[in-house]
Amino acid sequence: MDVNEKELNDKLLEMEYLRRELEDSVNVLSTLQYTQESIASSLLGLDSLKDGVKQVLVPYSSEIFFEGEIKNTSLPLVNIGSNIFKRMDLERLKTMLNERLKTVTDNVQDLLKNIDEMQSRSKKLEESISAMYEKYRDSQAK
Repeated sequence: MDVNEKELNDKLLEMEYLRRELEDSVNVLSTLQYTQESIASSLLGLDSLKDGVKQVLVPYSSEIFFEGEIKNTSLPLVNIGSNIFKRMDLERLKTMLNERLKTVTDNVQDLLKNIDEMQSRSKKLEESISAMYEKYRDSQAK
């Protein structure tokens, strides 16, 4: 393998690594955006409680719901992780959700910036590989 061929192979490996990194980042972005939407939806739901909306769909299973009414809105049960529930007053819950939303939104923005940088790197790398391949092909034709 001459130097140009080795360098070309190294660039192709780098491109494959970058492609996988981009794919992983896009998957993480999707998860973060889902979390962002879920938190925002929870906050909107809490706001509607103040407006007197108490009719809800109560999940019986993942695909079965019943119409229901919330009778006590003062101390909701909150899943704090691993299906552990804790009672929390509404103001504290809103504060916690707003903090989480800010953290997730910041993470989404950082990830979008990193994805943009990776796409830029990828484009430059593609151009470099293309130019190297042309030179390599020309040298092999001689």
